[in-house]
Amino acid sequence: MESPIYKLEKVVQTKGDEPLEDFEGPLDLLLHLVTKNRIDIHDIPIHEITEQYLAYLRRAQAFDLELASSFFAMASTLIFIKSRMLLPKRRQEAAHETEDPRAELARSLEEFKRMKEIKGRIEALIDAERPYWKKEPEAVKGGLYQGRISLLKLRAAFLSLYDSLH
Repeated sequence: MESPIYKLEKVVQTKGDEPLEDFEGPLDLLLHLVTKNRIDIHDIPIHEITEQYLAYLRRAQAFDLELASSFFAMASTLIFIKSRMLLPKRRQEAAHETEDPRAELARSLEEFKRMKEIKGRIEALIDAERPYWKKEPEAVKGGLYQGRISLLKLRAAFLSLYDSLH
């Protein structure tokens, strides 16, 4: 089963002439930003990445909300994590939250990155095997029967078929 490709050119129409890249979803866009900025997945500067993610979405004049909703959901997750990081440490300790709010995002990004690498290897294997998939077309035989059938054999076949249906 092939994963859908979110073509942001169809989701978002940019203000400038610069085309938007195609991403397989919001995690792909986020991974692109993390990779482009050469950031360690476990130490994501959430403020910087959130701003870049939102700027990427702001470049649009119009959105197809059905397709872009997953990108907005990721943006809201980034803003939520950013707000959690801005809270004073005392409030977080009072709520018994000792885990870094970026940890779940880092785990998701690592898993997505692994799956993307595996997908790339599988696609390379499929492409390597593709030349062997082709089957030479066979000559099509004429649809008319040229032989002779006796009337008795035709009657017997008809009666057999009729009896099996009733």
